[in-house]
Amino acid sequence: MISDTDYTKLIRQANIPLEEKESAEIHSQLNEALGAIKVFDELDTKNVPTLNQPIEDLHNVWREDIVTPSFTQDQALSQAKHTHNGYFVVEAIFQNEDN
Repeated sequence: MISDTDYTKLIRQANIPLEEKESAEIHSQLNEALGAIKVFDELDTKNVPTLNQPIEDLHNVWREDIVTPSFTQDQALSQAKHTHNGYFVVEAIFQNEDN
């Protein structure tokens, strides 16, 4: 289960504006999902070998890079709401804890 403190911190870090009723419902649903996963703690996995990846004999497939025409910087930025010195400007997602 996720504590009220941890849940509040998670919502703040995710920068998700929620009404109190929505927040309580999502917190409840998250606890329910975590409770369902907790069932796996009861399984005896001592004799189950560890697995690095779910598909055996998986290997990288390499291909040659092929240079193709692309957007110019002006074209790429043409639909942006805000730009500065050739870059996209977006709202900050991390905020100072003092704010």
